[in-house]
Amino acid sequence: MKKRIFSFVLAVLMIASLLPATALAADVVASGTCGAEGNGSNLTWTLDSEGVLTISGSGDMYNYGSSDFSAPWDGSRSRVKSVVIADGVTSIGEYAFFYCESLTSVTIPDSVTSIGKYAFFCCTSLTSVTIPDSVTSIGRFAFSNCTSLTSVTIPDSVTSIGEYAFYYCKSLTSMTIPDSVTSISSSTFASCTSLTSVTIPNSVTSIGEYAFYDCKSLTSVTIPGSVTSIGLYAFASCTSLTGIWVAEGNSHYANDASGVLFNKDKTTLVQCPGAFAAYTIPDSVTSIGDNTFDHCTSLTSVTIPDGVTSIGWRAFSNCTSLTDVYYAGSKAQWKAISISSTGNDDLLTANIHYNYVSHTHSYKDVVTAPTCTEKGYTTHTCACGDSYVDTYTDPLGHDLKDDAAVAATCTTAGTTAGKHCTRCDYKEGMETIAALGHDLKDDAAVAATCTTAGTTAGKHCTRCDYKEGMETIAALGHAWDEGKVTKEATETTQGSMTYTCTRCPATKRDILPASGLVATAVYNDVKNDTSWFYPGVQYCLSYGLMSGMGNGSFAPGEYTTRAQVAQILYNLHGNPEVSGGTPFTDVPEGAWYQKAVTWAHSVGIVNGVTATTFSPNANITRQDFVLMLMRYLNNVRMVDRTWKPDDLSRFVDAGSVGFWALDAMKDAVAINAISGVTVDGRLYIQPARNATRAEAAKILMIFHETMTK
Repeated sequence: MKKRIFSFVLAVLMIASLLPATALAADVVASGTCGAEGNGSNLTWTLDSEGVLTISGSGDMYNYGSSDFSAPWDGSRSRVKSVVIADGVTSIGEYAFFYCESLTSVTIPDSVTSIGKYAFFCCTSLTSVTIPDSVTSIGRFAFSNCTSLTSVTIPDSVTSIGEYAFYYCKSLTSMTIPDSVTSISSSTFASCTSLTSVTIPNSVTSIGEYAFYDCKSLTSVTIPGSVTSIGLYAFASCTSLTGIWVAEGNSHYANDASGVLFNKDKTTLVQCPGAFAAYTIPDSVTSIGDNTFDHCTSLTSVTIPDGVTSIGWRAFSNCTSLTDVYYAGSKAQWKAISISSTGNDDLLTANIHYNYVSHTHSYKDVVTAPTCTEKGYTTHTCACGDSYVDTYTDPLGHDLKDDAAVAATCTTAGTTAGKHCTRCDYKEGMETIAALGHDLKDDAAVAATCTTAGTTAGKHCTRCDYKEGMETIAALGHAWDEGKVTKEATETTQGSMTYTCTRCPATKRDILPASGLVATAVYNDVKNDTSWFYPGVQYCLSYGLMSGMGNGSFAPGEYTTRAQVAQILYNLHGNPEVSGGTPFTDVPEGAWYQKAVTWAHSVGIVNGVTATTFSPNANITRQDFVLMLMRYLNNVRMVDRTWKPDDLSRFVDAGSVGFWALDAMKDAVAINAISGVTVDGRLYIQPARNATRAEAAKILMIFHETMTK
């Protein structure tokens, strides 16, 4: 019995060893080392064909960007869609995934303790990141310019967040800073223009310069009691900010009833929220600090008491709507105030109203309606900035409506019948029904044919489209016989031979070359076998694929036209009968190329440059030339594909290939029908350059050889 079990296991292992690697995982397209120890050998990396970059091993990742700027996968960074860091890696190196603009997800294990500077800089497709509890530091600029990032989870283990760490994360809507952080560095969250709320813990003692600069959606901020310093511009240009509130017990800062920030005894005005239209400075203030009203673009008027003796640097900078200043003292007192000459032009050019006396408030009312769970109220606001709230109304309570049950599926849970509120997202009585799981039934194997893939035996679910264990068997490809001559070649005309598949009714036709044509005997500008295009011209002439210009020359340097390519393919296909009129207004009946263009359009080889025009005499580009050839090869002749498309990654200008011609260019490069041009040591494919007749001859030679294999 043991011998039988062992034999069975051995047989299974032998079968598994014969399976292609692609049956188990995506192909690895690039790999190497990226560690900080032992010449990088402590960590390895692989990039597969699905765009998954996997880093594994033990220890720290190398810090890039100093002596050698780029990570080893930098040349393929546009292909990186996801990053998987295996357990054992202890750090994410500096500049590791710099400018990986296609990266959408990253998996960080519990072994990582630090994220280096610029690690994910400008990863513009990254939408969310979960940082594990093991991480203690996030470097400067680590997630800067991650413009699609909407969610970040920062654990309590993090004690240090570097400058500009989340700068210009313009899709980030909320942020909770963990209790382990003691300081918010300069510009950490600057220009997070969608950030509406932020929770600053009681552990933070300092908020750096520009920390929340230009957070235009931020509406309210609470400064905890622990904060002892707030840098310049920390909340500047926050144009939606309505209040900065200071926790009781803070020994350095305070706020007034309007949410304006002061020092503790309210003698120095520190920061006015950006959404204010008007504000009356309290009589206790003697100093208006640096940048106090900077970027308060909605501010139209300000009332200043006569006790103010100094107005700081850029205190009213970018107050572009400020028109009126109401000053309680005289003109002489105003001139005696020490006003910084830097950044206060908007203040000094406004209308100064001297000896201003407090006015009778004129309030505008804004009613906030009650919700299902929250009271309603009315806010009364004067143009001077004074406001109060009253007229509270009770919550509405939930308006419940019945919900029908939702059946569970194989993979998704269902719900029982219940109720939901029509005014909010409250639900009641709706219990979850577990997913059913798949109901699997056996499927017999399907044999492969010459042109269609088969499958091994497997299972399918009777309730959904899930399948299990069914592996694809590649199409067999045609088995051609030895062929039959259907037209004899002569000295001046080409013949043909037809091959029939021994497994199916399919046939294919090959051209037999004319026997009497030799390129060197015909053309005065194709003189010897030293020219790079000589073999192509000789080949194309012998097979009747191309001809000369009628004046004894081949004109290898002239450009190939769209009509010429259509005629070549028409001749190659044996000049089939053509029915119907010309499909294009600029392809007249009876033109030498009319039948060729009409046929090529009918079989899907060519399209017009517009719906009604073809431009037959226009020069054809390299990419459009190979597009027509590969369409003929793949769609008309239906040649068995024996090659793997090239990825074009070695060409500097691969990104300029038109999307319509991309697959054709990959095939043409794979069969060596088209090659690149080296300029200053860099390889270019030049898809938009016009194809010369010499290039056309070479390309046609390789193309025809591929077709007739």
